[in-house]
Amino acid sequence: DSSFSILQLTDVHLGGSYFSRKRDKKALLCVYRLLRKSRPDLAVVTGDLVYPALLSSYSFNNGSAARLFCELMERAGIYWTITYGNHDTELFATHNAKQLTALLKSYPHCLLYPEPGVYGRSNQVVELRNGDGTLNQALVLIDSHSYHSFFQRSKYDYIRKEQVDWYEKKIRMLNRREKKIISSMLFFHIQLKEVKEAWYLLVNEKGKKRVR
Repeated sequence: DSSFSILQLTDVHLGGSYFSRKRDKKALLCVYRLLRKSRPDLAVVTGDLVYPALLSSYSFNNGSAARLFCELMERAGIYWTITYGNHDTELFATHNAKQLTALLKSYPHCLLYPEPGVYGRSNQVVELRNGDGTLNQALVLIDSHSYHSFFQRSKYDYIRKEQVDWYEKKIRMLNRREKKIISSMLFFHIQLKEVKEAWYLLVNEKGKKRVR
């Protein structure tokens, strides 16, 4: 019934260790200033909230890092949600996806309700409704996963077809239920693989033109 503002945050990369405390403080202070400046109705973190990598953050404890952010958001009184990135649940992290999700959900201002039966850790739809109960917009968070495989840590994963099918099914269902076309916004961490394919095609096409 009025304006609704969303603040997107990404790659906060909190370490949560004694050795990363200075960088963590800078990152959290930046987030705090953004919250004060924009005063959003909702914050959406599009991945890599935490960075449980020993050589970078000197810790594998993604739980302690996540608590720093959760406590900040509780004090600010801002509702927020997240779709995971490639670093949030690293291989040797103390908390796997299920455990990290449970930790985040234990904080009242975190809106994290992954839909079961869909490939990924954090696929969900947040419905923004008007005062009369009608649906205004759908915010769709899709998990773009982490790495292609254990042996290909430098090759990022991507959104799978079954997730695209799930998205299409959800939007069609909302359209039928509301009896109108519902607009939606997508949030995810790693770019679509089609973007990479388009980039290579563009580069190759430019190369052909130069040859000519």
